[in-house]
Amino acid sequence: MRPWAWAGGALTGAAVAGLIVAIAIDLFLPGPPLGRGPILRSVTTEQLAAIGLHLEPAVQPVDLPPWMTSAGIRFPVSIVPRDRVRAEVTAQRGVVGVSEVVLAYATVARWEMGSAPLAHRLVWVVVGTRARGLYRVVRSTQVWLVDASTGAELARLSVPPGGGSGPPAAFAGG
Repeated sequence: MRPWAWAGGALTGAAVAGLIVAIAIDLFLPGPPLGRGPILRSVTTEQLAAIGLHLEPAVQPVDLPPWMTSAGIRFPVSIVPRDRVRAEVTAQRGVVGVSEVVLAYATVARWEMGSAPLAHRLVWVVVGTRARGLYRVVRSTQVWLVDASTGAELARLSVPPGGGSGPPAAFAGG
């Protein structure tokens, strides 16, 4: 056979193999959802408005199945993994639990003097419960904003109870 025939056969084989791999990835890995509804399930939009936080949806990174991550396969992206963000927030003193971790674009409308403003920045929004107090323990819902590219905590905001009827919460540190 001529060399060009071998090259043509190799290219055809590579194209068929690429097509099979693309179909397998599409079948076994779910597509990233970008919903139209509320971004957070445990905090209402009224509560977010009360603390001056506006969230816009972002394409959620696909969580790889455990058998792929145990084999050392990971996506080559510059976004801090969701599990690492959850673990870092959970490890903070006083944090009782984390209910959800969502990637979103955040803008904080009300901001404390002396701190950098946050406008349309890609962050991990972490919703959790924090306990404070020595004799009388008070539990409050908190929203942490963690930079998606560095993993640094940008803000921690207290969520008012109910449908946002409480006073606006102040920046609680970072």
